[in-house]
Amino acid sequence: MHHSNRLWLILGALLAGVLYFAAAEIQSTHLNTNLKAHDQGAMLNYAKRLSDNHLQYVGPRNRMPLYPILQSFVYRPDMTTEQFFQRAKLANIVLSIAVLGVVYLLFRKWFPLHHTINVILVTAYGVYALKAPYVAAELLFYLLLFICFLLTLRMLDKPSLGIALALGAMLAIAHYTKASAPVAVAIFLFCYGLRIAFPALVGERDPTPAAAPEPSDTASQSTRQSSAALARHSEAKPARLFLIRAIYGAMVLATFLAILYPYLRKSNERYGRYFYNVNSTIYMWCDSAPEWKAFSLKYDDRHRFPSDAGEELPTARRYLAMHTPGQIVGRIARGFGRMTTEVFHSFWYTPFLILYAAAGLYAAIRSRRLVAADFRRFRLLALFCLLFFGSYFGLYCWWAVLARSQRFVLSLYFPALFILSYIYNRYADRASITITGTSRPLRHVVDWSVTCLALINVIVTLLWTASSVDGGSTM
Repeated sequence: MHHSNRLWLILGALLAGVLYFAAAEIQSTHLNTNLKAHDQGAMLNYAKRLSDNHLQYVGPRNRMPLYPILQSFVYRPDMTTEQFFQRAKLANIVLSIAVLGVVYLLFRKWFPLHHTINVILVTAYGVYALKAPYVAAELLFYLLLFICFLLTLRMLDKPSLGIALALGAMLAIAHYTKASAPVAVAIFLFCYGLRIAFPALVGERDPTPAAAPEPSDTASQSTRQSSAALARHSEAKPARLFLIRAIYGAMVLATFLAILYPYLRKSNERYGRYFYNVNSTIYMWCDSAPEWKAFSLKYDDRHRFPSDAGEELPTARRYLAMHTPGQIVGRIARGFGRMTTEVFHSFWYTPFLILYAAAGLYAAIRSRRLVAADFRRFRLLALFCLLFFGSYFGLYCWWAVLARSQRFVLSLYFPALFILSYIYNRYADRASITITGTSRPLRHVVDWSVTCLALINVIVTLLWTASSVDGGSTM
C-alpha cells in the first residue's frame, strides 16, 4: 500500500473510531441508564463476587464466567454500584472496539480492502454501536463463535495439529462465554468424521493406490521383492493418513474438554451434571417465560439441581410426551416468525446482508460452471455451513417463544456475512451490470453502493438511531 494511502486509512480509522465511541456514548447516556435492565445488574453482581473472592466464586449456572471475570478486573471495592455500572459500560465499549479490530483483520485476510472497510462500517454502526454500552457477553461471544466457525472450515479443508488445538481451545473459550458451543462441537465431529472417511468430499483423490502389476515370470527375485515392499508401503500410507487425521479430530475434543474440565468438575460436584446450565437443561423445555420463571422461583434451580421437582421438572422426554408433532412444529414456526420479524425490523444492518446476498446470487448465476466446480471441491464445507446455520437457527427459533431472540440470532451475523462475502468476492469479477446503457463491473457498483449507504447510516446512527433505538431490548 502506498504511504499516502496508508495515512488516509489510518486517519479514516481514527475518525470512524471517534464517531463510533460517540454513538455508543449516546446510546449509553440516553437509553442504558437502568442497571437492572437486561440482566446487567446480575452480571455486575457476578463480577463483584468474583473480584471479592479472588475469582474463586462459583456462579449460578445460568451465566457463564468468562465475561464476568473480565469485568471483575474493572471493579474496585470502594466503588458504588452506579460507579461500577458506568465503568463496566465503558469497558464494554472499549472491548467492542477491540473486537471490531479483530474482525477487520480476519476479513482483510480473505477479502479486498474496500470490501473489508464496508463490512466494518456496516457492523460498527449497524450492530455494535447500539449494543456496546450494555454489560453483556454477546459482543464477545459473536467474535469467538465466528473464530470457531473459521477454524472449523479450515480444519475440514486442511486438517493439522495446530488448527485442531486452536479449534478445541476456541470452542472451550466460547463455551466459557455462552453455553452453546457443544452444538458446534457436535456438528464438527459429524462433518469431520465424513471428511476422514470420504476424502473426496473435499476434492482429494482416493488415497487407496491402484494394484501394482504382477512382475513377469522373467523378472528377477529382487524386482519381485521391491514390488512387494512398494505395495506394502502404498497400502500403509492411506491407513496412516486416516489414523493421523482421526487423532487430529480427537485432539479437538480433548482440548475442548481439558480446558473446560475445572468448570465441568465443579458443575458435577454441585449439580450432579457436567454440562449443567439452567437454560439448556431446563428452561428450553418450558412453553413460556412465566412457566420457567415460576419453576425457577420454586426450586432455586440456579444453585442446585431440582431433583425434588419430580414430574414438574421440564425435560425433553416430558416435553415430547406432552406435545403433539403439530404443537412442536407450531412452536418452531412461532419462534421463526418472531425472530425474522425482529431481524427485518433492524433496518440498520439487514439491508446490507440482503444486498450482498442478491449480488452474490447474481454473480454466481453468471459463473455457473465455476460454481459447479467449487461445489464439487467444497461440498463438505457446504454441508457444514448448512448444518451450522440450520442447527443454531432452529434452536433460536425454539427459544424465541421464551425471550427476545435477535441477540441470539446475531451470533450468526459474522458467519453469514463471511459466507456472503466469500460468494460475492469469488464471482463478482466475472459479472457486470448495465446502468443507463453502460456496462459496469458488478464489484465497482456494489462496493461503492454499500459505502454510500453505510456512510449515510453513520449519520443516521449519530443523529437518531443511537438515541432512539434501545440496543438492549430491540437487539
